[in-house]
Amino acid sequence: MPQATAEEPAIAFGILGGMPTYLRRWRDDVGHAANPRASFGDPVSPLIEEGELVLSNELPEGSGYLRILRAIAASHRTHGAIKTFADIDIQRQVDRLLPLELVERQTPVTEDPSRTKRSVYRIADNFLAS
Repeated sequence: MPQATAEEPAIAFGILGGMPTYLRRWRDDVGHAANPRASFGDPVSPLIEEGELVLSNELPEGSGYLRILRAIAASHRTHGAIKTFADIDIQRQVDRLLPLELVERQTPVTEDPSRTKRSVYRIADNFLAS
């Protein structure tokens, strides 16, 4: 980053986690606010499918994990809505996604988390959520 200000490389590293593929796409003439949009917002960017590629290496193919994540990303956040969208029984996959911190279960403060049916799910991983 020859044209970058002194703090710009640290900001880039913090945003991108030091991933060489991402750092190569960083443009020091654009700045840290516009760079993520330029790298991840371009519909032909290879980084658009990066989350799916990483997940396919970590989770078994054909087991519904990506369908569950797509359902949540499409605002189907309740257990029933996710199950309907994904068109599979989702409990085993959700039970695996929760400890991986890819998905988070949110329960109203007035409810008992072990008994409520009012919980919703959200994508907890910031990289996948964006």
